[in-house]
Amino acid sequence: ELFNKIIFLEADKNYTIIYFINGQSKRSAYNLLVFEKLFNSDTNFRRIHKTFIVNASHIDSVNFAERNLTLQTGKILPISRRKLKMHKELQS
Repeated sequence: ELFNKIIFLEADKNYTIIYFINGQSKRSAYNLLVFEKLFNSDTNFRRIHKTFIVNASHIDSVNFAERNLTLQTGKILPISRRKLKMHKELQS
């Protein structure tokens, strides 16, 4: 399935950049909110910041003190304070 090939999505003004496991990225004319609604039933996708949605199956680690997460690719993404609290609740 295509969703499994997505690592994360990044807001870029009114567009979204989609990053795939093969290292490629694509720009979409849809904003991040459209994707958030699309992924609503897929619990693997989590909005971690106003700018990012991540596929949880590609998260390597979460640093609660630094408020960020590291993906399996080594990329580090920020987590907003509000989303960090939700992420902590999901972990417990």
